[in-house]
Amino acid sequence: MRSTQHFAWFLCCQQCNTLLMTHSHRFIHIFIGLFLCIPLGLFSQVEDDFEVRFQTQEKGGIALLANVSLSCGSSNNCSNTQASMPVTGNSGGDNNDFNMVFEDWDTDPDTWMSTSDSLDLGPCAEVLWAGLYWASRVTGSTPNYGLRNQLKFKATGDPYLDLTADELYDFDAGYFDAYFCFKDVTDLVQANPVNSRYTIANMVSREDDSTWGGWTLVVVYADALESMRNLTVFDGFAYITSNNNQVDVPIEGFVTPLNGPVSFELGVIAYDGDRNSSGDQMAFNGAGAFMDVQDALHEVNNLFNSTHSRGGVIAPHRIPAFNNTLGHDANVFIPDNSTYDFLSNNSSSGTIRISTGGESIMVQTVTSVIDVFEPDLKATVYIEDLNGGIVSPGDVLEYTVVGKNVGSDLSVNTFMADSLDLRVDFVPGSIVMLNGPNAGPKTDGPGDDQAEYDPLTNSVTMRVGTGANALDGGSVINNPTGADSTVFKFLGTLTDDCLILQCNGTLEGVAYIFGDGDISGNSNTNNGQSSLLDDNGCPIGSVTELVVETGTCPPVEVSLSGTSCLGDDVEFFVPNFQNNPLAESLANYVWSGPGGYSSTNSVAEIADVSMGDAGVYLVEMTFD
Repeated sequence: MRSTQHFAWFLCCQQCNTLLMTHSHRFIHIFIGLFLCIPLGLFSQVEDDFEVRFQTQEKGGIALLANVSLSCGSSNNCSNTQASMPVTGNSGGDNNDFNMVFEDWDTDPDTWMSTSDSLDLGPCAEVLWAGLYWASRVTGSTPNYGLRNQLKFKATGDPYLDLTADELYDFDAGYFDAYFCFKDVTDLVQANPVNSRYTIANMVSREDDSTWGGWTLVVVYADALESMRNLTVFDGFAYITSNNNQVDVPIEGFVTPLNGPVSFELGVIAYDGDRNSSGDQMAFNGAGAFMDVQDALHEVNNLFNSTHSRGGVIAPHRIPAFNNTLGHDANVFIPDNSTYDFLSNNSSSGTIRISTGGESIMVQTVTSVIDVFEPDLKATVYIEDLNGGIVSPGDVLEYTVVGKNVGSDLSVNTFMADSLDLRVDFVPGSIVMLNGPNAGPKTDGPGDDQAEYDPLTNSVTMRVGTGANALDGGSVINNPTGADSTVFKFLGTLTDDCLILQCNGTLEGVAYIFGDGDISGNSNTNNGQSSLLDDNGCPIGSVTELVVETGTCPPVEVSLSGTSCLGDDVEFFVPNFQNNPLAESLANYVWSGPGGYSSTNSVAEIADVSMGDAGVYLVEMTFD
């Protein structure tokens, strides 16, 4: 919905219901509703409906990097205002008090505006999604107005990249104009370390009194050391003004833990929130009543006060790091939910409410991070050489696979899978369930018990847990120590093809486990992560590495089809590779010889041999 400035009265009567928003450009869609029961005559507040931009259930969180495009420059009392702290110190002035000018902190002569902030995540973190939001007050005569949907973006040590917004939204409030942009930058952020600095340059803004401008990089990340959470990014545009006006953003798609602590975080990107104007608020209802949000930097009645912060602490890595950002808010709030006033156990919905009674607020993005009730599945595979001693071609290997659920919810429809390396052949009749329901030997074929071997994928599948059968996986109880673990084993024979093993004689094993949350119904997997940790405390994939000893392998020979006479057809080939499916599927050949002879076939053929064909023929063999 991209409306003008008024809603008709029937909207209050007919649209206070949950709506299904589906846009093809969204990453994922859920049910969200915008409850717009307002009397005719007040400013319309939702100009662009808030929808889910990205949502996932993952161990991890959401980080906001942010900075301004404009500040008060050399204006009188500017430095004092920039350094002023909200609530606890001198509050300083507002953007309305100054002639706002560009901030340019890089050393690049081609930029006229540049500011930065740093992503600072833990060693186990991995970026899942990143979105860049920017906005500013402008007019049609603002320099570079036609380029307002473009800016420059760079990470630590890299050159600037020119970016164009995926979405541009222009807003006319009657007495001022502004624009709002979004760009998906997931690929760019994923290509850099999780502690990179990001600089934004040449963002179009209006240099004048009462103006504002800023950017925010929203990063959704996974981190195995953090709690399992519902991570959601909403975006749209709401212009909230006049007494008691408000916008509600409902949240669904999660289930909080059935017992124990429930923590959550709320992030908001907003504009034109003044330090010295009160009446703006944010509240959350996940336990039956709306509770006001506040922290050490934000009073209940002045929540949008021109700050960049997390958990009541000013964001520390920005350049420049102004305490008063003069019209740009990018904050993450972590309410105290120790008494479950905001969000209760076994909750599956909540509502964020943003309102104002004393000034105008423009909201572009809202984020939520909520503890959820989900399984946490782990699978570890150990490989042992049953022949003992060093690992040699042809040895028999025993695979032991351990699966467990260390999360907060029961895992249903649970199964495990382990794909053998192409250099390992499955030993028929070797699958045995060692620990778990229905322990004992299993057949290789499908449809008669919990397990089977698939020769097409060279993989073993085991349906595990209580109630597992020939078709469906069972239920695996959650336990922090993995007390309800399942263990099965099978055998494989290492190839005796020395040439392939000489090319790469290192073997590793990774196992996968899959299951659905009993309460949430969400699908879960370990993504190959085991239950063991590295030196940084991060889960590792392969826990066993076998290095095959190939020093006793015989030399590889190339044979001739037989004695040759003038006029005969001649063939050169590698005997070890004849009728060898593994070698035939992996090997690449490049033959060369006299007279410019070349071939990429496994057998070099020379038809109707003449004296000019005599000489040395070479073959280069590589393996994928």
